[in-house]
Amino acid sequence: MCLYRTEFPDIEFELDTMPAIPSAWLDTSWHNDSCPSFQCGALRIFVDYANAEDREVPEAPRYSVHLWEGDYPALLATDDWQAVLDFVVAHEGAAA
Repeated sequence: MCLYRTEFPDIEFELDTMPAIPSAWLDTSWHNDSCPSFQCGALRIFVDYANAEDREVPEAPRYSVHLWEGDYPALLATDDWQAVLDFVVAHEGAAA
C-alpha cells in the first residue's frame, strides 16, 4: 500500500504518473504537505504533480530534494527524475 495514496486520497497522484520509487525509500507522505514525499537516509524527496498547472507553485520543478531535518532550501530542484536518483546515490550511497 502506498502511504501517499492514503494521505492524498482526493487528488490525482495516480500510480501511472508517479516515477518508479526505489524500494529502499520510505514513504513519508503527509496530508499537510503539498505533495508526496519519500525518505532516503538524511534526504527527503518530494514528488509533485506531473502536470505543472496542478502544482501549488506551477513554475516550481516537479522534484525537490531536502535534508530530512529542518526547514532548509532544496539541495536539488529539477524536472529530471534521473538527476534525483543520481543525487541520492551520490549522497546516500547505493540506497537509490
